[in-house]
Amino acid sequence: MRKHLKKLKHVRLHTKRRSVEAHTLHRRRKDTSLSFALCPHPTVNAFLFAVIFFAVAAALILGAKPKLFPQEGLTPVAITNSNGEKIIFYAEIADNDTERINGLSDREKIAENRGMFFVFENEAVAGFWMVKMKFPIDMIFFDRSMKIVDIVESAQPCAPEQKCPIYYSKVPVMYVLEINAGLSNKNSIHEGNSGEF
Repeated sequence: MRKHLKKLKHVRLHTKRRSVEAHTLHRRRKDTSLSFALCPHPTVNAFLFAVIFFAVAAALILGAKPKLFPQEGLTPVAITNSNGEKIIFYAEIADNDTERINGLSDREKIAENRGMFFVFENEAVAGFWMVKMKFPIDMIFFDRSMKIVDIVESAQPCAPEQKCPIYYSKVPVMYVLEINAGLSNKNSIHEGNSGEF
């Protein structure tokens, strides 16, 4: 009888030990599963980070608005065209009488995204002519608020010995941008569009 009780006690102890071991193993499996869910394999983790990074970067780039940064000492003049696009020209500033009189005369050409930006002290009807010019230009006239109020397209060069026409703005203006001929039409720039610099 004593021998039987000892054997029964041993069986219970062995069963209890197996139960504890099984519980511990089950817990380890749960912990391992949780650990994997929170901390993936380093390679997978790096891949997911790269995907998220590039997705955020792409969203920022696509949603960003063009910024106006000076280029080689030139002033960026941006026009929001009729399609809602921002067209940027890098312009020399003509803000005194000498610079305004000389303008772009005697230049052989200018780059497509370049121009000259005339700044006046007050709004007034402005007149421009093409004496000594060597290439045709568009003239974009702005009021005080940088709204386009008039555009002269494809004004042609004129020699000093010719009777050169003077291109007057239809209304008082404060700023004028001269760019290569045809760019106003090419970039859907029209009266009523707005600019900034």
